[in-house]
Amino acid sequence: MTANQPYHRRVNENIGQKIMAIIHIDDGLAAKLNDVATQENVSVTILLGKLLSDWQEDHSDIKRADKAYQYYLDSGKKTHSLADVEEALGLDS
Repeated sequence: MTANQPYHRRVNENIGQKIMAIIHIDDGLAAKLNDVATQENVSVTILLGKLLSDWQEDHSDIKRADKAYQYYLDSGKKTHSLADVEEALGLDS
């Protein structure tokens, strides 16, 4: 890769070390990122890390919900009362 290409990165495969990436974004998105970072009193780098972490968590939640919904559909849309769940878990006192 040459320095003239629009995107390049130096990848370090050691866990725990940083990866330096240079990305090109339009001025509008850069302004939005800077505005939010300023409002949150963090750097753009920290903001991007938080946004990515939040996205990963949301994506994981969506996958779990999809799996649970498929289980519900596969069961013939069977539901369970709270009392049934408490009994199955030994929480009925």
